[in-house]
Amino acid sequence: MRQVLLSAAMMPSAGAYRIWPISVECFTQAIREANDLESYIGYPTTQVVLETLCGFPVPSQGRKMVVLSEPTRFLVMKLGYRIQNPTEKAMNTHGTKVEDFEFYEGQFEPFE
Repeated sequence: MRQVLLSAAMMPSAGAYRIWPISVECFTQAIREANDLESYIGYPTTQVVLETLCGFPVPSQGRKMVVLSEPTRFLVMKLGYRIQNPTEKAMNTHGTKVEDFEFYEGQFEPFE
């Protein structure tokens, strides 16, 4: 099964989604155990927190568009709050510590 790492809980393709919260410990264990994990973490500060949390480099596709067309397990590391001023997103002042994030696991199944 394909496995992807996202920085937002989103629905980029038509299909059925299931998502549930997980602990930071379950999140890091899932990353360690994943084979061929595709990371789409795009913000440098999030990438630093991710790699500090895991203790090893996690190569990223960056901010490329995620296409889901097959059964997929996904892990989500998303900010636990909404940035009110969108221009602040690029300033790298948000998401600088683990406590800023919420963690989820989910599954995607395409419609037949």
